[in-house]
Amino acid sequence: MVRPKGSRSTYSVSHAEKSDPSLTGDLRAEFPLLQYIKAEEIYKRFDKIKVVDVRSPFEYETIHITGAINLDLSTAGFADRLKKVFSVEKKPLVFYCNGHQCRKSYEAGSVARKLGIKNAFVFDEGIFKWAQKFPTKTILLGETPAPLKFIPSRKELQKKSISFDVFRRRVLTTKEAVVIDVREPLFRTTIPNLPIVAREIGMGRLVKLLMSGQLNQRPLFIFDATGHQILWLEIHLRKFYQGPGYVFLEGGVDALPISSLRKISSGSELSHK
Repeated sequence: MVRPKGSRSTYSVSHAEKSDPSLTGDLRAEFPLLQYIKAEEIYKRFDKIKVVDVRSPFEYETIHITGAINLDLSTAGFADRLKKVFSVEKKPLVFYCNGHQCRKSYEAGSVARKLGIKNAFVFDEGIFKWAQKFPTKTILLGETPAPLKFIPSRKELQKKSISFDVFRRRVLTTKEAVVIDVREPLFRTTIPNLPIVAREIGMGRLVKLLMSGQLNQRPLFIFDATGHQILWLEIHLRKFYQGPGYVFLEGGVDALPISSLRKISSGSELSHK
């Protein structure tokens, strides 16, 4: 319940939610002054609050809470845009990102607090917990109710992720294999020692290629920097890819030993096709 003007506005938070590490994760300890809210409370007050997705536009377009606005915390001017939203909406704000290990929702809550916005809450269960509980209030790749079959479990992702030795061997023995490097240019200082040249295709362009069906005839071998992007790729691959198969490099390039890498000396090291 939203309290009258001049008093501190809070939603009920159970003692278990505050104290149980399995529910709160490690980040709540870093942000003890923030107010937290459960999925069920958001759903109950859905029309009386404004939900703010503080992730990247790519993540937002992949999956978001119905009616949420996207204010990317990592872009310049976040505080100014947040003040404008609050002045227009005049509703309690709820920030979310990808779950307990995603710092963005906590940091957004801290920004709101510094701006003097008292009606600000953090939903740190994240978008995927929300989608599981309330698919009718979730938009996944433009569809609602959210088709949850496109969201992989941790075990399913692990099955698709293979060690570098296996990755390299399968690239060598697979006909018409396509190796794809989805890293941002800033992180492409080294590349794995592979028998064929990797194609430099960013996430946005790769999704467009998948949607167009241009990669449906080829087996795909995909790597990123840290292994954190494969969840988003898997969601799009499940919906759009109809080819012979695909795998990811476990842990990404950053997990590889120096002996498995070589420096990029020029633009010729990567294919932009």
